[in-house]
Amino acid sequence: MPRITRLQRSRRRPGWSELHLDGAFRCLLPRRGLKQMGLEVGAELSETELATLSDRLHHQGASDGALRYLAYRPRSRFEVERHLRARGYSAQAVIAAVEHCVQMGYLDDREFARMYTVDRIRLRPRSMGLIETELRRKGVTADEARDGAMLALEEEGVTEEELARRTAHKGLASLATPDLASSRARLYAYLGRRGFRRDTAFEAVESALRERFGDKPEDENSTANGSE
Repeated sequence: MPRITRLQRSRRRPGWSELHLDGAFRCLLPRRGLKQMGLEVGAELSETELATLSDRLHHQGASDGALRYLAYRPRSRFEVERHLRARGYSAQAVIAAVEHCVQMGYLDDREFARMYTVDRIRLRPRSMGLIETELRRKGVTADEARDGAMLALEEEGVTEEELARRTAHKGLASLATPDLASSRARLYAYLGRRGFRRDTAFEAVESALRERFGDKPEDENSTANGSE
């Protein structure tokens, strides 16, 4: 029966170990749980036993890895799957780990979409359309992205128009130029990059400009600033 002749940390893949049988490299295994399963140099290991232990290690490692990944911040199902695949876990282990997280309530794409949207509303406002596009890029389905975004709007008590106004005021505050014409052009571009429709952007931009410059005509404001 083959004997384990070397079991060392992999330099290429952190968290994994290289397993050598009878002096030859056999495979990479998740390091977590190796000792508990009796894998150590000198132990005899048949191909069947190796396959069984490898499967168990992959499943345990993928499950632990998913939970650690989710501990930092909420993730979508797609993000967790991509993270585990990138770390070398088997397809079966990835599927099982993700399903376990779903069943435990740690992974819910609709709830992820809600929390993601709340974060955008509070810190980096943009249009609902752009937020839903960002969610789709993270693997959230169209229905889950839309449902989560709508829940966030209701929770925060805001509308698309209010988000546009917040975005316009934030953009205006960051502009160094006091010139009305330049500010207007830059604000329209700023809201456009954040996905707002032209009609929504118009009301938001003009509201922000009135608050900053008052109701002065553009040429009067330019004269007041010494541009003529």
